[in-house]
Amino acid sequence: MNRSKATLIAICTLLGLGAAGAHAQKLPPPFVGTAAKSAICTRQNLIQLGAAVEGFARLCLTPGAATGIVQASNLTAGDAYTVWFVYIDHPEQCAMPNQCADVDFGGDNPVGVFGRFDSSVAPVNGRLRFSGSVSGFQPSNGSQIWLLIYDHGAADYSDGRHLARQLLTPEDPAAGAPNLGNIVDGPGFTPAGIAVFVQE
Repeated sequence: MNRSKATLIAICTLLGLGAAGAHAQKLPPPFVGTAAKSAICTRQNLIQLGAAVEGFARLCLTPGAATGIVQASNLTAGDAYTVWFVYIDHPEQCAMPNQCADVDFGGDNPVGVFGRFDSSVAPVNGRLRFSGSVSGFQPSNGSQIWLLIYDHGAADYSDGRHLARQLLTPEDPAAGAPNLGNIVDGPGFTPAGIAVFVQE
């Protein structure tokens, strides 16, 4: 079993437990005007994925947009981190229903899709606030949105190209070499934390 497969299975096992028992906290929207009237905001605590990361994520949905933040602490100072916006339209269609794994993110028409949400290098205090948005987005009922944090190790300031890969890609060759992960580097990510939002 390769590293990416083991990682996704571990994540999905946690999600199978975490998503079912998660209680989304409804929050007032951080918008003004017309958008505020139609925004639905929820907050979820971060689930640790093999790291001591702590914090929460907040996701706000308006007609045609998703906006979110991840407030994380206890990160490793000097490490590069990325946050990924993961969307699963119909989790029940995954190979293991409602416990999606690597196979569900591959192929010609994957059940799950993902894109980079934000990235940064952790400061000395180990705290970061990530934020991002996806315009034109409309989730289906029953879908899942994950905000997933990857730790890419010490930021490589000696090699600008490698640093860019740390901050702009998942560094997972299995997800799609060379643009999503460099074969020469090999896997360069460690899952740190995740927040799961189930759309009702």
